Amino acid sequence: LRSVVVISPIAGAPGARACIRYGDRIVSIEGKKLDKPALDDVVVHLRGKPGTKVTLGFYRPETDKEFTVTLVREKIKVDSVRAVHLLPDGIGYVQITQFAERTGDEFINALNKLDDQGMKALVIDLRDNPGGLLDAAVAVAEPFFKKGELIVYTQGRRPEDRDEYRAEAPEPPLAIPVAVLINAGTASAAEIVSGALKDTHRAVIVGERSFGKGSVQTIIDLRNGDGMRLTTARYYTPSGITIHEHGVSPDVEVVMTAAEDQNVRLQNSRDDVSDPAAFKEEFDVDPVPDRQLNAA
Repeated sequence: LRSVVVISPIAGAPGARACIRYGDRIVSIEGKKLDKPALDDVVVHLRGKPGTKVTLGFYRPETDKEFTVTLVREKIKVDSVRAVHLLPDGIGYVQITQFAERTGDEFINALNKLDDQGMKALVIDLRDNPGGLLDAAVAVAEPFFKKGELIVYTQGRRPEDRDEYRAEAPEPPLAIPVAVLINAGTASAAEIVSGALKDTHRAVIVGERSFGKGSVQTIIDLRNGDGMRLTTARYYTPSGITIHEHGVSPDVEVVMTAAEDQNVRLQNSRDDVSDPAAFKEEFDVDPVPDRQLNAA
């Protein structure tokens, strides 16, 4: 079956509102089956002017069924820091979906909002976060470190090929209990944050071992117009633990089944459907407890 797999619908976007799920496969666009399902070609057909419609055919492996959805295109604003709210007992919750240019500022705003509400502890959800910008990862970790403290460093083959990233903010570090949620989809910049906080005992890590993507790659232009991507360094936690191919192991391991992961992912991306009966009607599954969040 020729298809392109949906990795993760953007929360609040047309795809998420149409109940498209992680792992669904696009098999047709405007009734035409995908012959050569290259991602770039599919994206070209999906894009269009806001307000116009596109009809997509999907195959859902878990039910072994195909279905059709018509989406109305719209401009999408992606907030990398979302679902900011206070849990019982004054525990703040922040989900970070990726590390982009504004993630550091968004995270500080979230901390200030929760602090105004009386936050006594904090859960940072980095599950299924594929990473992003190194500077954004450092900015998110910085509020928990004193000025000048090492957050992460890269090390190349030679001893002098070392770059250090240290906290620069003059404010004292946030002194509250912190738990960080990770899973196998937590990668790259998300592992830098979780690794730094675990390594320096700033946070308890809860969930499953992370992906293990911690390499620095340099693009080298070749004379024929091609390029070569060469690994030139690796990321290390402050105490010198490499992230690459090892990942970050949790302090408290809570392994969820694939079905639980799928269900919790749905619940997190569609927090606008909070009523259990409405969730069951829309997604044909009952909401389940988030055991990893409860443990955190």
